Amino acid sequence: MKVNSKIMTLISLLSASLSLTSNSVQAATVSFSDPVPEEGLSYEWTVQLDSDDTAEFSYYVGAKSWNEPANPVGLKGWTHTSNWVALELLEPTQLNIQIDRQPGVPTATDIAGDQLYPAFSLYKGWQNSGEEDHQYNTVGNTDWIDEISYLAHAANENLAISVFESLTLPAGLYSLSIGGNPPEDPSIVGFHGYSATLTTAPVPEPATSGLLFMAIGILGIATRRQSEVQK
Repeated sequence: MKVNSKIMTLISLLSASLSLTSNSVQAATVSFSDPVPEEGLSYEWTVQLDSDDTAEFSYYVGAKSWNEPANPVGLKGWTHTSNWVALELLEPTQLNIQIDRQPGVPTATDIAGDQLYPAFSLYKGWQNSGEEDHQYNTVGNTDWIDEISYLAHAANENLAISVFESLTLPAGLYSLSIGGNPPEDPSIVGFHGYSATLTTAPVPEPATSGLLFMAIGILGIATRRQSEVQK
């Protein structure tokens, strides 16, 4: 069965357009630095991601840095023993966050432990003014962190060695806190290593996707009519 060549040309052009949209030039940058070191949160990492990118890095955090049972409700995180990532998304994207336990991470004087139960929180914005306090809210907003707002978290309630979350986000600035949420075990103390993998995938543009679906629909109608004529 032959299909109208003009319709096939339209399909090809629209498919090529989608392909160009989804294959952005990779431009991930990862820096062990604070974008504004004088004030605000002490960020360990600055990461910039395009819409089709991957960033990987590793370091260490406190065993209970994301959830200290002795801290008051709403302030369970330890600010200074968590790691903070100043994340910038250059395009709207599907952001995948995976934090894994990582043995063998060096510290300034030794090797970090290998008993991390990773957890993380994601916030909108960067905190680049004011002074740090010792505790922060891992599952909501924090009064003294007034330039960022809570979006999501992965608590690792199953006590796994890896946590993962996927979110569709607009372009902009985000803050990611990485820490530990161990079981009630007095032997799990000190600092433990992690590895982080942040990947992005492009979000299809509605207009382009709609045109492709329209062209596919036209192709289906033309195919059915061709079949009816041949009958």
